[in-house]
Amino acid sequence: MENGELFRAMRRNHRITLAQVADEQNSVATISKFERGISDIGLSRFLHLLNRIDTSMEEFLFRKALADGHAVMNPRGEHDFNSQIDVNFEHRVSELGDMTTREVTDDEIATLQAEIELWEHPLDHTPTHRERFSALVLRFYELTLLANRRHYQQGRHPDQVGLGRLSGELNDLVRPFVSYLRHVERWGYFELYFFWLVTYGD
Repeated sequence: MENGELFRAMRRNHRITLAQVADEQNSVATISKFERGISDIGLSRFLHLLNRIDTSMEEFLFRKALADGHAVMNPRGEHDFNSQIDVNFEHRVSELGDMTTREVTDDEIATLQAEIELWEHPLDHTPTHRERFSALVLRFYELTLLANRRHYQQGRHPDQVGLGRLSGELNDLVRPFVSYLRHVERWGYFELYFFWLVTYGD
């Protein structure tokens, strides 16, 4: 399978259009020609394209090897595509998980809200799936921390309060992510990573 053909299959699997991938580095016409095998692109532009569809080079090369019959899926899960792991983000999520056990300050909430704003509205480009879902994970913690703080201020420990309203808000929050996952036929590392963050990341 040619690189462009595989890239198109992976882009479509992520439900990302040509227009969403295109930017100042790669136009819709350039990407379309690459996908159809009419022209090729350089490594730096190709890496940029992979980033736009939330795919690592390792995952792309592994998918290519599978498509070409040069690799066998390991039932023990030994193939580890870890270049997409954002260590700083994972550390932040761990910090936020720890914060759910105590009352947070106004400054901590303000800092978290500023982080969410940066993920949701990058300064120089349209947010990628990764950025949108990173913001979603942080909003998940924001809602939880705000609910916990209300309970502390009412003299109740969060563990003593039912989840009713909070559960509804959290369900509404993760609905776009769940909808995205339902439409991706083959989950890659990106989907598994964010599923883990939303489900078990704390």
